Amino acid sequence: MVEKNITYVFGVGRKNIINNHNYSDEFFYGYQYFQNDYESVNFIEFVPYLNKKYIFFEKVLSRLTNLPFYFSNIMSSHNYKILKKTDYIVFTNERMLISCILYLILLKKRKIKSVVMIMGLFSKKTNNRFKNLLQKFFLSFVLTKVNEVIFLGIGEYNAAKEQYPKYEKKFHHIPFMLNNDFWINKKDVQIESRDNILFIGNDGKRDYHKVIQIAKALPEYNFIFVSKIILDEDIISDNVQLINGYWNENVLDDLDMQKIYDKCRITILPLIQSEQPSGQSVTLQSLSRGVPVMISRTNGFWDNSKFINDQNIIFVDNNSLEGWTSGIKDLYQNIEKLDLLSTSGIKLMDESDSSEVFYRRLKNLLF
Repeated sequence: MVEKNITYVFGVGRKNIINNHNYSDEFFYGYQYFQNDYESVNFIEFVPYLNKKYIFFEKVLSRLTNLPFYFSNIMSSHNYKILKKTDYIVFTNERMLISCILYLILLKKRKIKSVVMIMGLFSKKTNNRFKNLLQKFFLSFVLTKVNEVIFLGIGEYNAAKEQYPKYEKKFHHIPFMLNNDFWINKKDVQIESRDNILFIGNDGKRDYHKVIQIAKALPEYNFIFVSKIILDEDIISDNVQLINGYWNENVLDDLDMQKIYDKCRITILPLIQSEQPSGQSVTLQSLSRGVPVMISRTNGFWDNSKFINDQNIIFVDNNSLEGWTSGIKDLYQNIEKLDLLSTSGIKLMDESDSSEVFYRRLKNLLF
């Protein structure tokens, strides 16, 4: 094995499940593959309020820039000692990078090579011109401190190249990839025997208000919501089963999620317009399990070349409540179309690259 000291920076919840085989590996972004190939592979992760003295500072910066600062979750002497010995850092999303910017400044002389995965960083503009100016200034500064920037969605990748052409050589598009061996349904899917409509999500670009209204407007259908954002008191109809689920908090493992997918006829993903590739993992997992997906068409959709409307996915162009409810009614009763979407979705995912390919492409960038 080649001696390379590699450190991943994760959000909360990885420590408890990193060796748990009830979870797939895609949300570790190649970490286990690095462990197999190299001797010195470590990780640090967010711990809520690890260092409370930074809370005021991060709140001020977040308010001024509309960017995700979480110094209090990651700044500690223990983490600093780990990063001080590392040669390569993998930031698994923009929150990790921004929250570790002080480390990168302090460790400038170490010449650590770093890579970050972006999932919405360039879609945080506000209506406040002053905030936008501060945000652009800070993002430009951050981009000078990181070596490579990976975009999981082609929409945000193209937007970033337009907004920050000076750093285009650092920008790379590597799509999010599932562990296909874990997720792809090898059994015959009996779509007609499933009766639930599924919504999953916790990110800021899901349209939570709309999905609640959709369920209310369709009392004849049963819905399953898996979300930490939607609360019991938010539900305004009797046809919703709410499961308080958030991957980072280990409430449901991926085997639990397989069982939920396998009793659903359709997955719906109403989204707010943005450059963020919102809904990516849920879409890929749903299709892998043979569940047809209806999703809002947004600028941030990750791959318009592979995903074809009415062939392996349903794009909802009319993002109104009426557009959603009429579309759901039409699809729910059309078993022939559901079967076609289910079969073509599994085929698409079976022919798609898996998480090991993501690892190889990441490794090529890092080294």
